[in-house]
Amino acid sequence: MLAATRILLGLWLMLTTAEWLVAASVFAPQGPLPWSELARGMPNTLGTRVHRRMTVRVHRICLVAQVVVIALFMLTPMPGVTIVCLGVLIASFVAQILLSGDYWTNGADKMGMIVMVGTLFITAGELAQSKELILSGLLVSGGQLTLSYVTAGVSKMFFPDWRTGKTLSCVMNSTTWGHPLAAKITAHRTLAFVLSWGVILLETLFPLALLAPPIVLWSALGAMLFFHAATAVFMRLNAFPWAFAAAYPAVVVLSATLRAALGWGL
Repeated sequence: MLAATRILLGLWLMLTTAEWLVAASVFAPQGPLPWSELARGMPNTLGTRVHRRMTVRVHRICLVAQVVVIALFMLTPMPGVTIVCLGVLIASFVAQILLSGDYWTNGADKMGMIVMVGTLFITAGELAQSKELILSGLLVSGGQLTLSYVTAGVSKMFFPDWRTGKTLSCVMNSTTWGHPLAAKITAHRTLAFVLSWGVILLETLFPLALLAPPIVLWSALGAMLFFHAATAVFMRLNAFPWAFAAAYPAVVVLSATLRAALGWGL
């Protein structure tokens, strides 16, 4: 479970870090969002001083160092090394979010951060042979994934335009998030309606999959992964499949744990 999590989490980390490297010039003095402007109006703290003195070159050096830590995290199965790598990566990502003024974070970044924390707990639990710590980590990663899905599904139900498929069609026709092929598909009202309700039901009913037989859980995870892959292709949200998939191993183990506790077998 931890090996799969490390690979999936590492792929998300690599992709996200690569995007940060490409976008680093945005924060240059002549860029559209310079750090000096982000620091304007902030209280005179250590963070503000770092904002004013940070350069794109230093930022990129830090990101390259981050790539090295990610590679070590993915390739080294030793719990102690994994814990150190996760601690460094969590601190690094928090620093980047603070430096960028939270302009570049999205759902994938938040899920990825949560999975890093959950994986840290699980790894520490294995090292200390503590079932409580392992369960805590499973609940952080798998529980948050489940909560994210059901919250997203239920919230969509309260919007009439989501229920009719209009929102999906509008998004696929938008300049920022749209895609020509997806726009043609969702132009058909019936297809847009079916696709919208497919997403709503998958997300809302996902918690039931944790109590269902493994084949049902794997099917639900496969369907959700397909949904994330579609958002990556059509909406260019490239990091979403990897960030959310990184929590899937924890969901599988959490489901097995719940079923075993209820006496329903594996």
